[in-house]
Amino acid sequence: AAPEHITSVPFKAIVEGMGLPGIWQHREDSTAMPVAPVKRKTPALCYDGDNVAVVSQEYVNLTLRLGNYFMMLDCYCGENIKDNHVYFRFAAETPSNSDSSRLIAAILRELDMRVNTKGGAVIARADNITRLEMETLLNHLGRLAAHTRQFNAMQCNDQTIRHYATNFLGGNCDYSEA
Repeated sequence: AAPEHITSVPFKAIVEGMGLPGIWQHREDSTAMPVAPVKRKTPALCYDGDNVAVVSQEYVNLTLRLGNYFMMLDCYCGENIKDNHVYFRFAAETPSNSDSSRLIAAILRELDMRVNTKGGAVIARADNITRLEMETLLNHLGRLAAHTRQFNAMQCNDQTIRHYATNFLGGNCDYSEA
């Protein structure tokens, strides 16, 4: 369905973020790398199933498998601030992707989410925010979901994480070295 046909408030914000122009383009000079299927035993944090969305007018539970990453988003976005919440979970499949997790955690903190990390896993929460703030946050999270494939094989120090996070938050898809 085209975004204009989506009636779910939170799902529309997520889809619009995922569909920003240029977000799915692969540039040869970027750090994005094609992701090959990985033969492995499935750790508890990984998910080998289909992408799944449970969607209603004001609620979304979205589970995505994006290359070497697993993302889960659970949110309610309505008029009552006390009901509004976002729970976001990101897990890198391998320890070599932990720089991606650090970058995602930095971005989520800049979005004023409460963030906890452990290894390659990131858990973030936000609640008690207005519907407009929720829609803006969900748009960023949709964009973040679309960007994760570009984070593969990034080697980050604190300076490059700040650089990449600043670029992302400014709407810049350039992940060339700082």
